[in-house]
Amino acid sequence: MRSPAAYALAFVSLHTGAAYAQAARRDDKAGADWLTYNRTYEGDRYSPLAQLTTANVARLRPVCSYDTKENVSFQTGPLVVDGVMYFTTDTTTYAIDAGSCALRWKARTSQPATYLKANRGVAYANQNDFPNAEHAYLEAIKSDPKSAEAQYNLGLSFDKMGKHDEASAAFKQAVALAPVNPAIKDSPTLKKHLGA
Repeated sequence: MRSPAAYALAFVSLHTGAAYAQAARRDDKAGADWLTYNRTYEGDRYSPLAQLTTANVARLRPVCSYDTKENVSFQTGPLVVDGVMYFTTDTTTYAIDAGSCALRWKARTSQPATYLKANRGVAYANQNDFPNAEHAYLEAIKSDPKSAEAQYNLGLSFDKMGKHDEASAAFKQAVALAPVNPAIKDSPTLKKHLGA
């Protein structure tokens, strides 16, 4: 069985790198992200990135791969957002670094015995739906309590909802889990809460 990362080999090779793809609202003029199942609402499945050409495509080599260790079929396409690749199996959602294939987090859901063993994949939405984001990050933290990124994003969600005490607590936890991660420690919103 091929790794889901193989489906997006071009994205992984170039280091460009929740449940249904209906709400990708982010403006991706550069084309580096793959925000919906078909990349765009037009369904073109075309990447405007210029690094791959007919002259160099034969030189593509795998940079990395990720083995889910699950014996299931993959019926959805991956998304790539800000260098993170998201994909699903029938019961598990994964987030891996698109350049190294290092696992960032995974979240598993239990399903009833009558479940069809399929899903619609992942979605990326920038709709400012912070209550649902809070729920999603809490689920991610429950699945992986050591995820600094989930704690950090939970803090951002709390901040946007005006829950400043909760935001500060989440940011403190994120820094404790990943004290040298520049995306976390250098965040202006985090610094505002922690006085750093």
